[in-house]
Amino acid sequence: MSNSFTSDDENLENVFCFSNVHKEFVEKLYEHNNLVSPILFEIKRLTKNFTSNAQRITELYYQLLEKLLQIHKNEFKEINNIKAIKASTRKELYKRLHYAKDYIDSCYASQITLHELSLVALMNTSYFLRQYKKYFRITPYQYLMQRRLHKAAEMLDNTRLPVAEICAAVGYEDVSSFAKLFKKQFSFSPEVYRKRVL
Repeated sequence: MSNSFTSDDENLENVFCFSNVHKEFVEKLYEHNNLVSPILFEIKRLTKNFTSNAQRITELYYQLLEKLLQIHKNEFKEINNIKAIKASTRKELYKRLHYAKDYIDSCYASQITLHELSLVALMNTSYFLRQYKKYFRITPYQYLMQRRLHKAAEMLDNTRLPVAEICAAVGYEDVSSFAKLFKKQFSFSPEVYRKRVL
C-alpha cells in the first residue's frame, strides 16, 4: 500500500515507513469526517454478513489505514506549527491542549472552570490560558460557549424539546440569557431558528 509520506520505492522497502512523522497517533477525540466515517459505516454494514463480505472488509481496512495515516500527517503539521524549540515539547503541548478541548467537548453541559481545565491539561492556569488562546485562536470560555450554542442548535433542528429544556441540557440556567447568546451567534432567536427548518 502506498501512503502519502514517502515514495513508492521507500514503501516497498518498509511498509510502515513514516519518514519523520511521529510514530504514534495522538490520543484525543476525533470527530466524524468525510475521510474516515464513510468507511467505518460501510465496514459496520458489511459485518452483518461477514463471511460473504470478508474480502471487501479487508480492502476497506486498508483504505481506513490510509485515511488514518493522512489524518496523522495533517496532525503532524499542526504539531509543528506550535511555537516551541523541541519537537517533544511541541507534541506534548499539542496533546495537553487537546486534553482540555476534549474535556470541554465531553462535559460542555457542566460548569467548567479555567482552573479545572488547567488541571486537565497539567499546566498552571495563566500558561494554559495563554497557550490555548495562541493555538486555538479562542479562549476556553469562548469555545465552551460556542460548543453549547452549536449543540443547542443541533437539538433545535433534531428534537421537539422545549427551548427551556434545551437550555438546561446544554448547561445554561437562565433561558433569557441563553436566548440572547443564541441570537448573537445565529442571528435568530431559538424559536425562530427552529421554525426556519420546519
